[in-house]
Amino acid sequence: MSEDKTLNPLYQQFVSSKLVAPLMKHIGWDASQEEEEDHLTSILRGTLLSLVSTFCASDPDIQNEAKKRCEAFLAGDTTSLSSDIKVPVFQLYLRNGGDKEYDTIKKYYYNAPDNVRRYLP
Repeated sequence: MSEDKTLNPLYQQFVSSKLVAPLMKHIGWDASQEEEEDHLTSILRGTLLSLVSTFCASDPDIQNEAKKRCEAFLAGDTTSLSSDIKVPVFQLYLRNGGDKEYDTIKKYYYNAPDNVRRYLP
């Protein structure tokens, strides 16, 4: 990304509105329940959500969805957050949160029963 204070916001807006957001609407947050999803679509979803956490973090709909999924996951609903999207959703949750959200994720990390659940690259 550019450090140019004029160009960077325009670039962010372009990538968000023309590239990432439309594809996210098409791919969605979850795998399709009606038909079996191929492995590459699952990988694309994780990669796309990483881009969403970078370029669309200020979008209120994205913020609300990430917060809803993260809080449900932390409350024990493991189906609300698949492993391929856990890290980007945590990033969105932390980026748009405050001390409470930070402490919640920190508590999850320290209380995770094994390294697989603790792993947050």
